[in-house]
Amino acid sequence: MKKFMFFILVCLSPLNSAFADPVGFGIKGGLDMACYVSNLYVPSPLISYDVVFGFTGGVFVDMGLNNFLFFQPEANFTMKGNQITYHHVGEINQYGQIVGYIDNTYTNTSNYLEVPLLLKAKASLGSQVKAGLFTGPAPAIALSSSVHFINPAPGNLPVHLRDNFDLGWIVGAGIEIDKFLLDVRYDFSFNTLFTNFTGSPNNSVLSLEVGYRIL
Repeated sequence: MKKFMFFILVCLSPLNSAFADPVGFGIKGGLDMACYVSNLYVPSPLISYDVVFGFTGGVFVDMGLNNFLFFQPEANFTMKGNQITYHHVGEINQYGQIVGYIDNTYTNTSNYLEVPLLLKAKASLGSQVKAGLFTGPAPAIALSSSVHFINPAPGNLPVHLRDNFDLGWIVGAGIEIDKFLLDVRYDFSFNTLFTNFTGSPNNSVLSLEVGYRIL
């Protein structure tokens, strides 16, 4: 938590004198499609890796730097994770003998409070329509993490992450029609999630969001 707050303060401190009041404020929500990325995660007939779907939502403020550039900090709840399925994988003992087979599906999910700090460029496509591109860092803090077993027996277990702080980078594009917004964004994490997990995975999330500009 201390690293998370320190990162936010460092990023926002140069802006304290640059803006007197926010130009705009709004709410948004949508769908996350999340997975883990690792160079060891190679699909095979025995092991498959799938995305998990979750909810994302939060608030945003945008501040005009000039006629087309905006600084847009956000505060979002977002879900990240993945699903792995073992298809009759042999379980080998210390003597190299197969002692059983694993048929199991489990889903890792982590819920984060994420604070993207985005630079957004917008261009007018008409009197009520604007299109934009945006990018920027996305520091986040994990609120909870768990693994859900689908078979052979349903159940949930807690998961201990390497670090609750997660630093990602977002790139995306959006369109605004009057006060309504539609964004597509990709969020990739630089942090390794686990210390004792094969593949040392990173978070990867594709999101589709709709929003409404209140101010």
